[in-house]
Amino acid sequence: MKNVHVLRSASDQTWIKEAAKDAKSIVVVGGGFISSECTANLQKTFKGEKEVHMLCDFKVPMERQFGEEVGAMILNEHRNNGAKVTVNANVFKLKYVGNEEGKVEKVVLEDGTEIPADLVIVGAGIIPNTEIAKDAGIDLSMGGIKTNPFMQTSDPDIFAAGDIAAFPCLYTGSNLR
Repeated sequence: MKNVHVLRSASDQTWIKEAAKDAKSIVVVGGGFISSECTANLQKTFKGEKEVHMLCDFKVPMERQFGEEVGAMILNEHRNNGAKVTVNANVFKLKYVGNEEGKVEKVVLEDGTEIPADLVIVGAGIIPNTEIAKDAGIDLSMGGIKTNPFMQTSDPDIFAAGDIAAFPCLYTGSNLR
């Protein structure tokens, strides 16, 4: 469907910037780093000129990465900056409804709630590309690159950060991504 775009690369970001200029209601799908960054950037860039919705698949944004307390602070920041955030949205059961030209007009949630949208940005379900690390013999964990608390990989000269890094959690001792 036209105007539904996945944010995965620099060229995606360029396309989204252009599409956002003409959009009136933008829906960002996801509750992690990419969707939070995207939501915050849209709010900062357009300062209330656009309606920005974030559909978060957790209790709070970034819950998986930082826990509920920090996620609640991020949720409040998004809302204080004007984003309309829906939490506990099943992002795998969204329905995109378009017009006869194939352009999205609204997103329908599992419970039937309709959100007008002339641009949808999907920043959910990111699968890290670990092939180069695997080929280089770097240790992997949880679908990402295993690091120590300083983000150093099994190769002492290589560090990893972001969604790809699987690092030890200070509180649980287990790795998080």
